[in-house]
Amino acid sequence: MKKKIVLMLVAVSLMAGSAMALVVADAGFEDAGDYSIANGGSWIRLSDSASAWTDATPGIGAWIFGGGYFYGATLYPTTTHGGNNMVDVNGDILTQTITGATIGQDYRISLWGSTDVPGSVTSDVDVSVDGGTTWERTSYIQGQSRATVDEWLEVTWDFTATATSFDLSIYGAGEAYVDDVSITEIPEPMTMALLGLGGLFLRRKKR
Repeated sequence: MKKKIVLMLVAVSLMAGSAMALVVADAGFEDAGDYSIANGGSWIRLSDSASAWTDATPGIGAWIFGGGYFYGATLYPTTTHGGNNMVDVNGDILTQTITGATIGQDYRISLWGSTDVPGSVTSDVDVSVDGGTTWERTSYIQGQSRATVDEWLEVTWDFTATATSFDLSIYGAGEAYVDDVSITEIPEPMTMALLGLGGLFLRRKKR
């Protein structure tokens, strides 16, 4: 009996630890090519690249680059969060359609953000699902101690899917840089409760 319980708890643990992720195309803005400093470094408008994201103001707004540039007295982040590129959202709105969601399932949107102004409270990243009228504004650097421009902070938003596909939009206010966007399932409360009971069972067994 105890063996069956242990096997069940292992199975639940594996299910919780392998939460399904929805596919975010060009999540790290790499489809534009290699714009890293190691490859010579440069910029490209997102609307001119092969990215799956659409740009609300093509030819004007978002730029993809590898980092480490001076513009006047401003030093842009010298490193990406991952891969070769990041995107300077630059007050623009980036959108793509996400498919494969389960209606009623809770999901977590995650992205990594940075800015070229350590300590600034004006560089924000907002997220909208299906063009919701209320942006979920989170200043990802407000109140943070940022010694350098190379600090990347994770921002997350939770939502419940009401359709199998939806439009994900990212808006950046101020000099907001974004990298590595992902969407993953949030484990159900019952699964978490079973994991908690499993932990108690295993501790008691060890005693």
